[in-house]
Amino acid sequence: MFLPASPWTFGNTGATGLVDLGSAGRSVPGLTFLGVVGTTIGSTSSYTLTLDNGASSVPVSVSGGTHAINTAIALNSTAALTVTAGQLTLGGNISNGTSSQGLSLLAASAGTLVLGGANGYTGGTSVAGGTMNVTGTLGNTAIGVSGGALSLQNSGAVSQNTVTVSGGNLTRPSPTPSPTPPA
Repeated sequence: MFLPASPWTFGNTGATGLVDLGSAGRSVPGLTFLGVVGTTIGSTSSYTLTLDNGASSVPVSVSGGTHAINTAIALNSTAALTVTAGQLTLGGNISNGTSSQGLSLLAASAGTLVLGGANGYTGGTSVAGGTMNVTGTLGNTAIGVSGGALSLQNSGAVSQNTVTVSGGNLTRPSPTPSPTPPA
């Protein structure tokens, strides 16, 4: 399936729920996921989805439903994610594209962003609302939480990162207790 270089919109009534990047990687200036039909973007040939809007950030919005991008993502522009309801899972590895860019989860009220994979991007990560669940790992990125919640689902999620919490919540896994040796 060929996808145009204009912003992509998914989740309309009757729209397909599975999108394959096809025979090459794709570059997109924006993504919109509606709540009617859950959508998964992937690549059977391991191609990369590049988020690129020139000097501007790439708007990625979710207004409901459960959606996923399960392929590698290259950041040529900062990804400005707004998840007002529902969930977006970024299951592939996120890396720097042509420059060091980051992720920003904006005023996301009841929405959830899930970051899986071994993410290597080095731009900043900010959470200003909603919930960001890190089930994979983050590379060398400074993380700021000014609202909402950052939930670290595994103990190595942010091992090389600076996390600053000026508002909102930070949750992390409890350490696994060492077994008590027999007497």
